[in-house]
Amino acid sequence: MNLLFCHVNTRSLRNKAADFCNYIVSKGVDLCAVTETWLKDADNAAKIACTPIGYALQDQPRAGRKGGGTALLYRTSTAVNKIQAGQMNSYEFSEWLINTKNHRVRAVIIYRPPYSVEHPVSTSVFFSEFSTYLENLVLCAEPLIITGDLNIHVNLPGDSDRQKLYDLLQSMGLVQHVSQPTHMSGHTLDLFITRNSIDIILKEPQSDYFISDHCFVMCHLTLPKPLLEMKNITFRQLKKIDINLFQNDVLFSDLTANLCQDLDTPITLYNNTLTELLNKHAPIKCKTIVVRPKVPWFDEDVKTAKAQRRRAEKVWRVSGSSADREHFKVFRNKCSHKMESAKKEYFCEKIAGCAGNQKKLFEVVRSLTHLPQLSQYPEHDSAKN
Repeated sequence: MNLLFCHVNTRSLRNKAADFCNYIVSKGVDLCAVTETWLKDADNAAKIACTPIGYALQDQPRAGRKGGGTALLYRTSTAVNKIQAGQMNSYEFSEWLINTKNHRVRAVIIYRPPYSVEHPVSTSVFFSEFSTYLENLVLCAEPLIITGDLNIHVNLPGDSDRQKLYDLLQSMGLVQHVSQPTHMSGHTLDLFITRNSIDIILKEPQSDYFISDHCFVMCHLTLPKPLLEMKNITFRQLKKIDINLFQNDVLFSDLTANLCQDLDTPITLYNNTLTELLNKHAPIKCKTIVVRPKVPWFDEDVKTAKAQRRRAEKVWRVSGSSADREHFKVFRNKCSHKMESAKKEYFCEKIAGCAGNQKKLFEVVRSLTHLPQLSQYPEHDSAKN
């Protein structure tokens, strides 16, 4: 199995959290580069909502004005470090070092906003800045993959910006792989770029589901697929305890035989005796489990909505008509709304079911916030106090 890497321009990740998570889990994506996240440093709750179980998300928000932002979603079994990130006059970027199964790759995510009143920067500035950046980047030792939305129509052979980009890449020993439309307008804007001397991409990237006006662009790399996260758990089979035998052992234990005047002795006796009896009747067992990514709120209504959306998308892709495109967008929005409603209803029911049970409530909160379970004790000076 090979590593599955994809890129998508979400145009606000927070508004598509449920749809995004469902896609990542259902497709088994290992790495996902995201542009136009529209996330800020303080959006911790939104970032958690966009991260499925078994994955982690790191992002680089845009500074100074709304929109933009890049992010990388990856399996928790993969080691990822941010090398550098920032904004130039014409584009924003984040650079990552990815380690999986003794293999390393350097991934760069780039977003270039189109020329506008809010961003009056021409493509000539972009080519100048991007050229300078590439001169240093291509010297890195690791296999290199550059992905993102450059807002250049590489599907138009006569486009001058396309030719300038391809000439620049060729001069740097790089090649662009995407040939299918990645935008609803029919243009190819979202790209995958690698060195032409190293075949890191197994086969041509494929355009998939349109989560926004951009689609997911998927490709398999020559790197092995990351292993699923393994977790060691301990447990006791308390329900299998023979209550009569347990009561009999308690009755004939030291708890009923020794009566002490001081406080420390009976407390120690109580703890030691019950621990011994628990270890006898329900010994601690260890087990290694696989943490499989899942979407717990996925139900039949969501499944039906996805099927309707898929049919509408297929009709539009075949016909290419604007009417069918609008028809698909209606079903896509309905499906996204259904997912958000199912997710909200699922967790509301989980929380309501914890009434009077603080332990269960904290377990639900941990599952929502992806926090590890930690045993915390008050500060003390010795084992006795």
